Amino acid sequence: MNHITISPITTSDIWEICLIHKLCFIETYSDILDKNSLIKNELLTIENYWNKKINNKDIASYKILYNNKIIGFISFGKSRKNTIAAYEIFTFYILQEFHKQGIGTYVFNHLMKDKSNFYVEVFSINKNTCLFYEKVNGKKHSVFYDMFESKKMKTQVYTWEN
Repeated sequence: MNHITISPITTSDIWEICLIHKLCFIETYSDILDKNSLIKNELLTIENYWNKKINNKDIASYKILYNNKIIGFISFGKSRKNTIAAYEIFTFYILQEFHKQGIGTYVFNHLMKDKSNFYVEVFSINKNTCLFYEKVNGKKHSVFYDMFESKKMKTQVYTWEN
């Protein structure tokens, strides 16, 4: 795909990744969760999250660039729930202005094409993301309820197997 590159996140990328993460989270969940909570989400918390990810040898984290500008990221690795699958997609966000251009599909297929036995958890109310994972052949596995920002959220689990 022209103008798109994918490369590992480095420590020098962390601050920009944190800003993109916060913006993507606000864009994705502003109609679903309390906007004040989304805005108050501390960049330091996000920074700690990413420092842990990139320093964990069991996790692969990549930045997605368009014309050398970070527009998103994906992080996947050893599963937290190995009863579902061996591997898990932890985070996958692309700035909203780059949606519906095939970038997410391209990145997903490029990074996950040789992988099997993995899963992702998505809030069921996040219809666009659910549709995306169905488009890239995710199979509905199970649902569960979890508390997020003091709100009970239904979560859909999608799996990919060989």
